[in-house]
Amino acid sequence: MSGIVRISGGGIAASVLALQALRRGLRVEGSTWAPAASSLLASGIYNPIVLKRMKLVWRWKEALDELEALYGWVEDTYGSSLLEPEQVYQRLDNAQKLNEWEGLRADAPWSELLGSPMRWNVQWVAPVLRSGWVRVPRLLEFSQTLMKSVTEEPVLARVHCHGWAQGVRRDGLSERSFNPVKGEVLRVLLPGYEAPGIVHGPVFILPLGAGLYQVGATYQWDALDEVPTAKGSDELIRGLRSLWDGPFELVEHRAAVRPATADRRPLVGAVGPGEWVLNGLGSRGILLAPLLAAELLDQILGVGAPLSETDPSRFAGS
Repeated sequence: MSGIVRISGGGIAASVLALQALRRGLRVEGSTWAPAASSLLASGIYNPIVLKRMKLVWRWKEALDELEALYGWVEDTYGSSLLEPEQVYQRLDNAQKLNEWEGLRADAPWSELLGSPMRWNVQWVAPVLRSGWVRVPRLLEFSQTLMKSVTEEPVLARVHCHGWAQGVRRDGLSERSFNPVKGEVLRVLLPGYEAPGIVHGPVFILPLGAGLYQVGATYQWDALDEVPTAKGSDELIRGLRSLWDGPFELVEHRAAVRPATADRRPLVGAVGPGEWVLNGLGSRGILLAPLLAAELLDQILGVGAPLSETDPSRFAGS
């Protein structure tokens, strides 16, 4: 099937979709390429476990397999490495949690995901084995370099990846499709801090390099703006202090709104003739985007059907 895949957006969903289209030999164009604040603020961490509840993420294995395949292809094809090797280390702050972790490790599929606990900074932590992070700014910039300018060539599909506010205003999505979530993060300097990877407890501490760390993130369902708050800062600093009692210097405090949906399932599919959306990925966007982008391309190429769980029409008439 010939024609251009014209993508508008510029954030994580749009960037990953562009890579997946190129991986299939399709041509891609960028239209109104402007990353949303939520993508610019995203940590890039991928992790197949909801660590607060010790539950597996929806479609975790398919998502991990597709993520590793896509970024492996990018490195093999372009020589550009977007994945970072640091794993997520979950804090196990009492004997019960330590015993629960060890008990889960004995059985599949947890045995391929949970590593051995270890002592760190007078605490117990344990690695999530198939976890890591994507350097999101590098992903966004790299994808943009591969996009072609809009031409007069026939368009196979127009795909809109605008996030929640523009998804409603521009893409014909129902406002009730979304349950957006404001999140805040800090960037800090931590002199003397050393850790085996990305430490996760009440907050995560993500090493960005040159002594800089990102601490996140909060979840707030009202005041949906991009204004950092004292409440958010206090919550993040308390979480940081529970993991690290050494000195820190605040460098930056930022906020954005995640495009989460009302039923916590993304929006993937057609919204009109030749018009498609990839939206509503929420806080698991980095993990799920490669899989969902591949499935959307299957729909566009006529080799896959929409899934009822992610079909945007499930909110039609609401």
